[in-house]
Amino acid sequence: MAKCGGCGKFMPQMESVRCPKCCTDFHRACVKIADNARISATWICPGCKSRLPKGDNSATPVKGLFSTSSPGDDMSSTGVTSKEESTNLLTLEIRSFREDLQAARDDIKKEIKEMRQEITDFKVSLKSCMDRLDAMEDRLSSVEKRFEQTVPIENNTIQDTVNELRVQLQERDQELLLNDVEIAGIPENKGETPVHLVKLVAKKLGMDVDERDIVYAERVGLSRLNRVDENGTSPSYPRRIAMRLARRSIRDQFLQAARIRRVITTADLDLGGAPQRVYINERLTRFYRQLFYKVREVGRHHNYKYVWTRNGKIFLRKDDGKPVERIRDLKVIERIFSLQIVCFTSIA
Repeated sequence: MAKCGGCGKFMPQMESVRCPKCCTDFHRACVKIADNARISATWICPGCKSRLPKGDNSATPVKGLFSTSSPGDDMSSTGVTSKEESTNLLTLEIRSFREDLQAARDDIKKEIKEMRQEITDFKVSLKSCMDRLDAMEDRLSSVEKRFEQTVPIENNTIQDTVNELRVQLQERDQELLLNDVEIAGIPENKGETPVHLVKLVAKKLGMDVDERDIVYAERVGLSRLNRVDENGTSPSYPRRIAMRLARRSIRDQFLQAARIRRVITTADLDLGGAPQRVYINERLTRFYRQLFYKVREVGRHHNYKYVWTRNGKIFLRKDDGKPVERIRDLKVIERIFSLQIVCFTSIA
């Protein structure tokens, strides 16, 4: 880089012209040389040219041959010329500085204007984002409110559906026991034959049950044979006898005969030990046995007169002439008696 001796600005070395006399670099424009003009070998800068002697002044009409110049006059003229050149150069530098300063001010103003525009655009974008955020918050609040309103209803609907499916499964399990009868109260002995006991009960009820009509007969429930007295019998709570008959009509006849006879004891069956009442009922699944127990308990507490089962279904009636209620699950008990039942009473 080189500094112009005219304007004082820096410029590339390739774009400058150099005075061979004072070795100062100049812009071509500052010394009035065209960009494509060829520089003469005798060319010198205006400063050096102004310091050259004007000649012998012989052709000057005023001074002529009679005028003589004193050394003092030459020195004074040279000093004035140098002072004028310095003033001109200083003026050029000041002017160049002002131009640079003005250009810098213009650039700063332009940048400030651009920054203000960017800030304005940013504010607009920020406001748009805030508006969208507010809209999203409003939508979220609306969704939450709608969720709070609909979810409990949907949960209740789902819960009702699950309960209904559970009841249907329980009813289907109960339908598998429509040919079954349950006998309770017969003492349990080692080496006994449940089929023989069933035929003994049927005979006492006035029925002649062929052994081929008995699909199976067995004790059900937890074994209590580890608790026996000196006679080899269980002192209390003998296990129930569950039997399945080949046809449902035989089961219905068996239950009908038991209802007619109403009361039968172990003494009527010629079984040893203290007389105990024998109960004959249709066989229920564990769920319906627990439900039947709960219905009897609650019905007794509320003075209900009738609680019974028929074909695996549980019914309830407060008194003669009152409507019959079918009990499918705990929800029906809660509805009828306005109770909150958490779970079943545990039944072995």
